[in-house]
Amino acid sequence: QTVEKWTTIFKSVALLCFVIYMCKIYSRIQEQIQEIEESKEGLAAFALEQARKVLLPLLLGEVTNLKSLLYSGVVWSMLFTFTTAMFLTTVVGADWMMRTTVEEWQGWRYQSQYQFHGKSPEQLYREQVSAATAMLLVTQEQTLGSDVP
Repeated sequence: QTVEKWTTIFKSVALLCFVIYMCKIYSRIQEQIQEIEESKEGLAAFALEQARKVLLPLLLGEVTNLKSLLYSGVVWSMLFTFTTAMFLTTVVGADWMMRTTVEEWQGWRYQSQYQFHGKSPEQLYREQVSAATAMLLVTQEQTLGSDVP
């Protein structure tokens, strides 16, 4: 319980620090944009004006107030696409890590128990290399064969 309590406290402090940091960055960027808007000179002012005219409606849709932002299909589509991609990447990464861990654990188990099915580790390594080479050759032939009409 004590560990969970301290973990929660440190997570809360980290979140607070992150929010403060992001607020400082946001205020600094806002000041710089304000200066560019007031000067109305240079490439940055032109790019900012064009982004507001062309890019912002393309990314967010026609947003005039908070209600229209909440009902904007473009925003929700972007949000769900990002969330789906993030979770899919997480699941694929976790699956890969679990599979790699199991393979490594099985390798150590065989090595620690000296159960190599009557073969030396060098023979098993050579067999694994030859199997990987054969797989590479097979996939290479399929790839080359698929390019030919």
